[in-house]
Amino acid sequence: MSRLSLYQYGILALPLAFAGLPLYLHIPDLYATQFGMSLATIGILLLAIRLFDAFQDPIIGFLTSRLTSNKSILSSIMLSMLIMLAASMYLLISPQEFLPTYIWFAIFMLLCTTAYSTLNIVYQSLGAIWCKDYHQRTKITTTREAIGLIGITLAAILPTLLAEKYGVQEAFKIFAIIFVALIAFVALIWLPWLKKVSFESLPKSKTGSLSFLKFKATRPLFIIWFLSQLSAAIPVVLVIFFVRDNLELENLLGAYLLIYFVSGALGMPLWRYIEKIKTKQFAWQSAMFLAIASFIWAYFLEAGDMYEYGLVCVFSGLALGAELGIPPSILADTISREKEDAAAAKYFGISTFLGKFALATASGLVLPIIAYWGYSPNSENSTEALHALAISYSLIPCAIKLMPAISLSFIKLEGEQNEKNKESN
Repeated sequence: MSRLSLYQYGILALPLAFAGLPLYLHIPDLYATQFGMSLATIGILLLAIRLFDAFQDPIIGFLTSRLTSNKSILSSIMLSMLIMLAASMYLLISPQEFLPTYIWFAIFMLLCTTAYSTLNIVYQSLGAIWCKDYHQRTKITTTREAIGLIGITLAAILPTLLAEKYGVQEAFKIFAIIFVALIAFVALIWLPWLKKVSFESLPKSKTGSLSFLKFKATRPLFIIWFLSQLSAAIPVVLVIFFVRDNLELENLLGAYLLIYFVSGALGMPLWRYIEKIKTKQFAWQSAMFLAIASFIWAYFLEAGDMYEYGLVCVFSGLALGAELGIPPSILADTISREKEDAAAAKYFGISTFLGKFALATASGLVLPIIAYWGYSPNSENSTEALHALAISYSLIPCAIKLMPAISLSFIKLEGEQNEKNKESN
């Protein structure tokens, strides 16, 4: 595996990550503040779209897993999905008057998320079956996620920079044009990689269309992965509220996001080194405990603790690098060891579903809690309300993450230790 080929594979993560942040954060706010849609309407539509999107992921995984060995058809599907994602993103940001705004939003948000999910599932599954080597699989996933973090970082800072100069609506139109150009550029690099790269002959999957859900080797991993993702999703839901109302540092939110994602990218070589001298499971568990320590510290912060929260972003960002890179690599190990390469897209469809379901669960869990205690965004709040927000942002995620972190001391994820021992002999 050459370095050039590795970066050719990894570059697709750039536009996928670039698209993810607007879909989940910016566009709903854009429709509420610029296009006159009510928050209630946006909330109902997003709930329906995200539930549909989450439950379609395993179906997409099942359907695309049958095409992994046919690169010609797979290339056509990926090209079609790239075009669909670029076009629907541009149209989503530029609603037209001949349709009601809520219908326009629903149609193109659904098209965006479907294209995004298909690309992401196939992309991750190809990374899983590309290489059989234990450490090379981690190199593949960490390279992919590091490039993805660059995309997230660009998506986090560009709207603010463009809005300051051109205004919000015009800024997002420019953002969409940049995204379309980025898709075109990446397609010219990534699709030739897909055509030239060679995969080993894939055996027929041992699992049927539905029986793969009962595949015992992945059960512990998926349970631990979901709990870890749930604990990470809660701060994502609450970070704007916490920074603005608890720390009173709203003007630094963009800088904190930048620190967080850059720390995640820079931390990936560290976790790759740790898994080489120990195991992937040990590296993942260490990252979980680092995240727990970071968010316990966040609980004790007060208004104006600018530098202290910056350090929280650094350490929790470092933990993010492992959370993004190691679990997909362990899943790829398990798929390879169990000779389930032909079904790789099915399993990555499940993992994508778990991430989206974790985000939906996080919103349903913590938003009612802070509302019960009287918290109101960007308003005067009581001490009790802000305390509830601090607990929800920091301590509840710690309590949840402690469960998978401790579990990793007693559960050996399928195949990892065996493969490690084989390579040591």
